[in-house]
Amino acid sequence: MPGLFVDPGDLKAATRMYDNFASQVLSAEKEEAKIALTMRVVAMPQLTQDSAPALSVAWTLKALLAGLHYGILGSVRLYHTLSDINLASIPQHAENLHVPDCLEGLDPRIALRVQLIALAVIALTDDMERELICAVFGLLTRLTRVEIPPPGTDVRTVAVDHGLERVFGPLLLGTRGQENRDGVPVHMVEQEIEEQRVAGLLIDHWYFVNRQLREWAKGDYHKE
Repeated sequence: MPGLFVDPGDLKAATRMYDNFASQVLSAEKEEAKIALTMRVVAMPQLTQDSAPALSVAWTLKALLAGLHYGILGSVRLYHTLSDINLASIPQHAENLHVPDCLEGLDPRIALRVQLIALAVIALTDDMERELICAVFGLLTRLTRVEIPPPGTDVRTVAVDHGLERVFGPLLLGTRGQENRDGVPVHMVEQEIEEQRVAGLLIDHWYFVNRQLREWAKGDYHKE
């Protein structure tokens, strides 16, 4: 859908939804013990397709994520680790590495990058941060992967480029994204490019990162 996450659609509807959710978070901040509950059980407004068009819902979600002080990732260290993974050159001999069943069909070097991403997410986030990351990039994966049934064949899944890395790159770190790992302000253009690359890394690989995380969550990863 053109303008998704950029065009608010019905601005009044988008504003109402934003106020509904933002007010719950602000009220919870006054009582710290309620924050965890607020993150999991949110009072939903009464919405219909007419009162909450898709553009308005998407814009509201982006606006709420933009208000997170620590961003979607919640960790500067995770951000820079993902940036390093994105820039890392996977050696040619990695083609001989074993590809687990949950990543079957992937090039071994891509599978290795997927596992590096999954390990970084596990190691550098707490439960709540990880839940948010999985929710956001799980949603974006659903938007970028569509099923197309070719005539006379089984349904196949293809990736569709919506340019979402340009929308979600600036949301990865929140206000902390204005500084680099040494605390020195970085050039805005360089920061924007890096943010988009990290967001693109997650969006492009999340379908398989999710499968790897689920496999490891079963507790039988030692068998691979």
